[in-house]
Amino acid sequence: MNFEDQKIWDSIAEDWSGKRRRQIKEVMNLLEKTEGNVLDMACGSGRHFSAHVTHACDFSEIMLNIAKKNAVQQGFDIEISQCSMEKTPYEDDFFNYVFCISSLHCMDEIDQQLALKEIFRILKPGAMLVISV
Repeated sequence: MNFEDQKIWDSIAEDWSGKRRRQIKEVMNLLEKTEGNVLDMACGSGRHFSAHVTHACDFSEIMLNIAKKNAVQQGFDIEISQCSMEKTPYEDDFFNYVFCISSLHCMDEIDQQLALKEIFRILKPGAMLVISV
């Protein structure tokens, strides 16, 4: 993602988070079965946060502010970072699960490939990736 994309998401974050509150039941069911390090990548406002999510990231500062408020209000202790999907601050082979919900389709093909490469870098061998577009 580029700076222009970030500015666009920052400008619509408040409105978008108000409209995209409904959790996807299948995602929440899968999250209930997770353990270890779990990343909600491109978390937006944090609508899929649960007690099982240990980390979350997004490139929109405004979305992350909303996500942080949501985590606190729900009593979740989640490490939240600002970064793009193509370059994250996480160590190699760190996550047991990465959830990438409703975000890859917002990127062009080159950025999608870079994001997937980054996801596989931070996933442990044999770990699970959940993608929804």
